[in-house]
Amino acid sequence: MPTPSAPSSVLIPSINVCMNNNCAKVEIYDTTCPYSNSNLNGWGLPNVAITSIVSARLDISVYNPVTETFSIETSGIDVSSVLPNISNIPYIATIGKSDIYYLVVTYTTNTGDVYTAEYYYVNLCEYYCCYEKKAAASCGCQGGTIELFNIWTLLQSVEATTCCGVNIAAILDMIKKLKKYCSDCDCGCK
Repeated sequence: MPTPSAPSSVLIPSINVCMNNNCAKVEIYDTTCPYSNSNLNGWGLPNVAITSIVSARLDISVYNPVTETFSIETSGIDVSSVLPNISNIPYIATIGKSDIYYLVVTYTTNTGDVYTAEYYYVNLCEYYCCYEKKAAASCGCQGGTIELFNIWTLLQSVEATTCCGVNIAAILDMIKKLKKYCSDCDCGCK
């Protein structure tokens, strides 16, 4: 198999991931957008046109805190029926209950050029469930309020840490604290 040539355009595909269906699935959106003066890395002239993409594949890896590595959970899913697009239509993928995922969409053009879009996703669904259950059960007493504040702060900190560059050690430390707060919430956080 020939090695793909290095892409000559400044196209930089990007994706975003959102949780759906009670934490069992993720929606993967192409967020590259069309080329414009304010988006020099987008689809279309002078970059690669969406119609030039002949293959789009998704790999989902899950983080193993014991080995401190990512391992492929699902590889080579054909997502070309949905991605890429500029219509805000997601590809929906089933995921497990792990905490940290690394998703890569690989686009191949009709000339053999390869482009990738990468995304780290931290599955906080069960911890938000915990927060909501504890908030509903709270009588407003100080102990419950402090615990809710701590859970909320950790949730927001994990999201900010993921958004601003992935620091796996910091995320794992915050998830460990969330698990401690949520061990009694019956949301699967144990």
